[in-house]
Amino acid sequence: MMEQAERQREQQEALRLEKLPRTLHHGDDMAVHQVGEEYIDVERHNARRFVQTLQNFVPSLLTLRSSIEVDEAVQEFSAKYCQGLFSQQQISPNNTSSTHNLTLITIINADGIYLASYSALLLNLKLIKQGYYQDQHMKPVPMTEEQFVEGVHGSGVLVYLSDTWLSELYQNILASSLLEKCGYSTNTSNNYALINLLTDLDGLGSCQQGGQLLSDCQRLERAATHVDTSPEVDAGVKLSRRVLSCCWDSMLSVLSAGLGDLRGQLGVTSSLALLLGSEVAREEHRRARESI
Repeated sequence: MMEQAERQREQQEALRLEKLPRTLHHGDDMAVHQVGEEYIDVERHNARRFVQTLQNFVPSLLTLRSSIEVDEAVQEFSAKYCQGLFSQQQISPNNTSSTHNLTLITIINADGIYLASYSALLLNLKLIKQGYYQDQHMKPVPMTEEQFVEGVHGSGVLVYLSDTWLSELYQNILASSLLEKCGYSTNTSNNYALINLLTDLDGLGSCQQGGQLLSDCQRLERAATHVDTSPEVDAGVKLSRRVLSCCWDSMLSVLSAGLGDLRGQLGVTSSLALLLGSEVAREEHRRARESI
């Protein structure tokens, strides 16, 4: 039984090897050209499908509260997307057209999808900040297609994404605002962790003081140096200060009146401390009475 299963696996492997192209340029030039065009079409189609998948994923990113949660979610999304695409592209050994299909397989990796996701969202955010979509695409873009592709490929990470795939991704971002379709607006007062993270990655050309600091650091500085108050709170503070400044001496005089002649020896402050239960004041009061 085991020998039969082993022979069956060997036959399947031999069949698979026979269907692989023997040379880099398999077939005539016309066939190679046709396969090349089909490969480009497949890459563009897969890039458009990725944009749609990313658009469905972004609304969940906008609900997250911290940059760490956003980054972990993007990592998980990248891994699952690659797994899903790989499972869809698996070819059965019994498929007689597998030789042709092997040349049309899209090769990607999770690191590449991770970088492409951030690059696409960052480009989208820059275009929104510049008003590119509102002005009917008349304003200059912050980067060219070649710069976008080179930015992903030159990141220092091993990226399995073709130039065609990245170029199609770039064109799709220029064509429509993915973030705005998912509910983001520059006029909103909501604090989105995703937008903060994208801003931290690039800075968006900010020249303001502290503009290159991380968003979390800027928020902590604002909280430490600025306290939000209302007119009612300010009025209450002023009234309390006026009441205390006008009545404080009178209050001390009333509180110390019960001590009689000891007021001159102990002083107003000591008398008040005595009434409040200070041990030191009590000891001074006892010594004063004994001396009298």
